[in-house]
Amino acid sequence: MENLQDNNRFGTEFSQELRYIQSAEKTGNMGKVRVCARRLVGFAILHLFGTEYGKDALAILRNLQTVSFSAEINTLADSLLLGERDRLEGKLLNENPLETAQKIITLLERYHNNTEQ
Repeated sequence: MENLQDNNRFGTEFSQELRYIQSAEKTGNMGKVRVCARRLVGFAILHLFGTEYGKDALAILRNLQTVSFSAEINTLADSLLLGERDRLEGKLLNENPLETAQKIITLLERYHNNTEQ
């Protein structure tokens, strides 16, 4: 899997979000890590597909839950949307939001590259 920190292919906002997520991980702020991971997916999708799936990270992830890219992407998007309210309801939160975001982005890039050919 390609490491997201190794490039700037999704623009400066994406790169800035990576810095935010690294800072949040260092301080143990998992809520901010989740938010940043969602935004990373949002920026990547806006770069790859434009506004077809929404204009903000939450709308995009909600759409990914139902769009037929793959069942894996649907499941990963679902897990990335879980937050503190869900934890309080007894649901298990995603333990590694950055890794999940990275998986989603990698899968979407493959999909995008295959549809361009």
